Amino acid sequence: MHHSHLVKCSLAMAAEHEIDSNRGSGVGSRKYSTSESQEALAESYLRCGALQQYCELMIRLHQWDHALALAPAVSVDYWRKLVARPS
Repeated sequence: MHHSHLVKCSLAMAAEHEIDSNRGSGVGSRKYSTSESQEALAESYLRCGALQQYCELMIRLHQWDHALALAPAVSVDYWRKLVARPS
């Protein structure tokens, strides 16, 4: 399997887990609302190179230092928007 396909699959799985966590636990779905699970989800975004999703999850977990540290890798404009956001 080509590495680009693996990254797309990993991103799709992470997005699915995020949707499940936003919905809560439903029939046949696992609950991903604990901070540990959210951190694992953020880690999977980070491994795939989805830095903006990682930053947004870290902000939800109130870990602004992690989000602000990687925000310039998304763009300087994005970093500025994060700095201006109320915490």
